[in-house]
Amino acid sequence: MKIERSAGVYLHPDRLIIHAHHLTAEGFCIATTPVFRLSSIASPMEVGVALRKALESFQHDRLDPLEWKTHREMFLRATGYKSWKGLQGFPTRSCWIEEGDGKVIFTPLKNGGNRGPKKGFQPFGRNPIDVSVSVSDEELGNSLLRVLNECE
Repeated sequence: MKIERSAGVYLHPDRLIIHAHHLTAEGFCIATTPVFRLSSIASPMEVGVALRKALESFQHDRLDPLEWKTHREMFLRATGYKSWKGLQGFPTRSCWIEEGDGKVIFTPLKNGGNRGPKKGFQPFGRNPIDVSVSVSDEELGNSLLRVLNECE
């Protein structure tokens, strides 16, 4: 499958952060704005609308940031967190969100913490879930929330 767009998500006990991705010249995605900060109990409709906007904001033809540190700081400020440890630390959940071939694919991830060989968010054997890009915003949001509940 050819990935056309991707986005990111972090679920905290009190908030849900959904953001766009930027494909770098080297071929990997980095977190970028816009960032949508929602309550962790936001409705599936609100979640779906934010996710669709994040996917639509995927940047693949933009130059890489000239100042990576400044880019990271601006992204963190938009999330409302002061550090990556705060944004990604326990008990935060996350999943990969990719769009391609008319589907949105959600891959559950496990939070490996900030140190050690398993640090960061990694797949842990759960099967990805996909939905058609044409589903309603509510169904898209429900799918994302369902996958986040399966993440560790």
